[in-house]
Amino acid sequence: MKDIILSAKDSQRFRELIDDKNAAEMAIRAAMTAAQDSMASYIKSSRMVWEHIHETYETDPKKEYKADYSYLERRYVVTQDKEA
Repeated sequence: MKDIILSAKDSQRFRELIDDKNAAEMAIRAAMTAAQDSMASYIKSSRMVWEHIHETYETDPKKEYKADYSYLERRYVVTQDKEA
C-alpha cells in the first residue's frame, strides 16, 4: 500500500473531521438515550393509568370511570423521586 503524505493543513483538517465524526456519534448516542428514557417514561405512565383504571373497575365495576389525572401525576412524581 502506498503511503499518503498529508500537508500540515490537510492533517489538521483530517483531525477535525475525525473529531466531528466522534462528536456526531456522541450526539447520536445521547439522542438515542434520551429517546429510550422518554419511551420508558411513556410506558411507565401508560402502565400507571391502566393500573388505576383496573383498580377502579375492581372496586366498583358498575361505576362509570372518569379520568383522574391528578392521581397519575402524584404517583408519577413519587415514582420519579424513588429512581433519582
